[in-house]
Amino acid sequence: HSLASIIFRPFIVDTTLYNVFFFALSEFRVSTLGYFLPLLFLPIAFEQNDKVRKFLIVLLKISILYTFLEQALSIMGYRSIFETFYKSAGIVSDNLIGRKSFGMYRVWGFTGSPQLLGIFHIYALVIMYINKDRLWTVLSILGVIASTSKTAYIVLVFLGILYLLYNKHYLIIIFSTLLFFGT
Repeated sequence: HSLASIIFRPFIVDTTLYNVFFFALSEFRVSTLGYFLPLLFLPIAFEQNDKVRKFLIVLLKISILYTFLEQALSIMGYRSIFETFYKSAGIVSDNLIGRKSFGMYRVWGFTGSPQLLGIFHIYALVIMYINKDRLWTVLSILGVIASTSKTAYIVLVFLGILYLLYNKHYLIIIFSTLLFFGT
């Protein structure tokens, strides 16, 4: 990136090669800190692995419940509370207020956008499944649905197909494909 920026930026920005070289080195110096910052957390992660994992699972559960709360209150008529809160935070613009998808409001949740929220719940689904927590796995699937993210819906379908293929449930795949194309 630094080499490409040194070559192309003098033509794009209309500045000297020396200035571009200096700024590229400055960018590299600042970004290098970001590359090595996670290395500080590796010893902590190895030492406190179980505590960190449990804490992150609790945060995932809270985010799933918050999605349900936001969707339920929005449907019950309290949508303006969330619109005002998110608009004052700079997350929501006027064109996103009152938007619905599949009869449900487009909720923003903890991530600030329905698309990211849906993918976030996909991650929660995978983590809850790995931890063998059936209730929260189902709630994660419902969280994906409540997020109204069409991207997450497609990812959820692909994950379902991969799950069926991995567990060798070929008849279910065949019958659901026939049912899908039949309807």
